Amino acid sequence: RRAGEDALSRIWRRIERLKLRSEASSSESEDSRRRGEVKALRERFSSMVKKARRREALGVATRILDSGGKIDQGALREFLEMSARKPSATVFAAVLIVCVLAKLKLTVNEFARVIGIMVQRGAPVAQIRAALNLVVPRGDAAIALVPPGLEPEEVSAVY
Repeated sequence: RRAGEDALSRIWRRIERLKLRSEASSSESEDSRRRGEVKALRERFSSMVKKARRREALGVATRILDSGGKIDQGALREFLEMSARKPSATVFAAVLIVCVLAKLKLTVNEFARVIGIMVQRGAPVAQIRAALNLVVPRGDAAIALVPPGLEPEEVSAVY
């Protein structure tokens, strides 16, 4: 369990770096080497998703993004759905951030499927509200994890 927590902490640190990273130029040979590494990472990501290994897939996804690579949209959608099926709000939050950083595109049906999976398994309300932010237009206010106007007792009962 402890090793899993350490791995998740490393993933969160990498996500923070990704959010803060500025685009830097690199040499042509470095780009070529990076493309080869990214291709191998993409294949590994797809394999981890097919094996339903969320934490490993999350780590690989952050490495792809950290290398400046793009993640296959189909594999990313499958990853989001897989993560919606299993508990762990922390892992799901990291997956959502990776989906946003990777510019995941969802159709209405794909989005409804993710929300439906979470509702069916009885996911925490805050987790569902976080997922709803995937479809909030850029520049609009995000949906708060706790609905406004709830009394402290109501928040405790729901969360």
